[in-house]
Amino acid sequence: QETPEAFKAPLTFELSMADERIKKLLVKELKTQRKKNLQYQNINALSQLIRLDRQLLKLKLKSLGFFIPKVHSDPIKERSLTNSKTLIYSVMPGPQYRVQSITLQLPIGIDIPKDAISIQEGSALLASSVLTDLGLIKAHLANNYCLYEIQVNYDAVLHHSTQTVSLTYLIKESPSVVIDQIEINGLQTLDTEFIRQKIPLKSGDCFKRKLINQTKSTLLQLGLFTFSNIDIASPNNGQVDLTINLIERPHRTRKIGIGFDSDQGFGLNLGWEHRNLLTKAQKFTAETELRSNIQEITTNLSIPNYPGFQNTLSFYSNLVIEETDAFDSKSGTLGVEIAHKFQSTMTGFASVEVSNSDLEDVFRERELMLLSFPLRLDIDYRNDALNPTRGWAINNTLRPFFGIGSNENFVKSSITAQYYFPFDKKHNSTTLAFRCKLGTITGETLTNIPENIRFYAGGGGSIRGYGFQQAGLLSDTRPIGGLSIIETSLEARFRWLDHWGSALFIDGGSNFPERTPALDQELFWGAGFGIRYYTSFAPIRLDVAFPKRKRDGVDDPFHLYISIGEAF
Repeated sequence: QETPEAFKAPLTFELSMADERIKKLLVKELKTQRKKNLQYQNINALSQLIRLDRQLLKLKLKSLGFFIPKVHSDPIKERSLTNSKTLIYSVMPGPQYRVQSITLQLPIGIDIPKDAISIQEGSALLASSVLTDLGLIKAHLANNYCLYEIQVNYDAVLHHSTQTVSLTYLIKESPSVVIDQIEINGLQTLDTEFIRQKIPLKSGDCFKRKLINQTKSTLLQLGLFTFSNIDIASPNNGQVDLTINLIERPHRTRKIGIGFDSDQGFGLNLGWEHRNLLTKAQKFTAETELRSNIQEITTNLSIPNYPGFQNTLSFYSNLVIEETDAFDSKSGTLGVEIAHKFQSTMTGFASVEVSNSDLEDVFRERELMLLSFPLRLDIDYRNDALNPTRGWAINNTLRPFFGIGSNENFVKSSITAQYYFPFDKKHNSTTLAFRCKLGTITGETLTNIPENIRFYAGGGGSIRGYGFQQAGLLSDTRPIGGLSIIETSLEARFRWLDHWGSALFIDGGSNFPERTPALDQELFWGAGFGIRYYTSFAPIRLDVAFPKRKRDGVDDPFHLYISIGEAF
């Protein structure tokens, strides 16, 4: 008679078998099943536990091609030191069955070459290989035919006398159809023809299920809908009608953000956005940033699919007042930009921009008007922009400047790379993040470059532990900027609860008066730690950073940063 107390004692298991490779697979499988299989929660007797363990071990062996396995339970080992009991299972896999023949049962007009599947005659029959082949056959049919339905099954006949298997893949017959009428329901303010231009489905196209899924995803990614679904009618004379059902989301959004760092104080960000200004997803945004040393207003009007399907045309303006240790500035900018999406992870930008600035530093006051042609290429393979845990991104910029009414002609360029390595790829609980930035300005001496265009280092988005613009060249205690810059950061991020995490980081870098960074010069290094609170959209970040090279009368003992989103 089993007692509840005896069953509740810690129960581990061991496998007794000769094949170490198969043994490792079985141990891993049973550990996973004991952790995740809900059947274990309903067990209240030791015999039930043993029965379920044996059943799952046999299922795993059959998935590996061992179709007559034997699993016996041996006497339990009791460990007095740990007050635990160990179940011993003797495992005899038996012979591994191999594929004797492969048959494809195909409807008339369908052809699948043998090299389209991975299993070969004479190979071991593995469940994983069969599932892979089912996927390969479905992909072949989806890419080469217009089938209304794609259903692929298999049948395996065991020959115990020869320990072989006859494998047959069964493709269900389905009519081949093209798309006829496409009806769009649910639009209230958006233009119907604009939506038709955005989707990959067109009347007369070959019917493909993957295009249906791609269309639903494309519509949701526009940010204009809360619901997207497609009803597929029954085939009629080789044609099929589609009905796209949509629910528009509210197109106006108000935003507010608050941040703090011990150098610049509190910051307030306000924003307003309209995502469908003129019925064709034209987006207008207005944002303002208010800090003790920077006040900025930015507006942007973007027109999608102009000129061309993958292009977006934008008109933008910017007014900013800066009162920093390096300079005082009042500037205004007007620009027009074309963005082209080469692919989902690569976007290029080309702009024409004119700006006017009133500048003042310790040496002089001046007014400058500049014409510039910014170029940018963004490559982004990160899984999330505000909370990346894997992937990488590269940002390249090239910006020629030409003086209007002056002789300042120069080029500013930079490249920033970021990489994120997850140590726990399944749960993203630990991530190592790396960032590096290099920049240079060519064509003019440092004194001729406008103060608000030079490179500066230091602060929450640069080198933590040093004041805003303070990790570099100084005149007394005032930053003077540089013609080149190097920045690097390494951060370990730990998520230890659903909503809480922490970070350890080190930042380094400096700006330089030369056009190329002086790598033999000592850099400014800062290190620190942080706390994260993870919300549904982004982490709230609190970092404390300390300067390694503290300069008397310049650097504080530490700096505090609070913001939304990771530092990079």
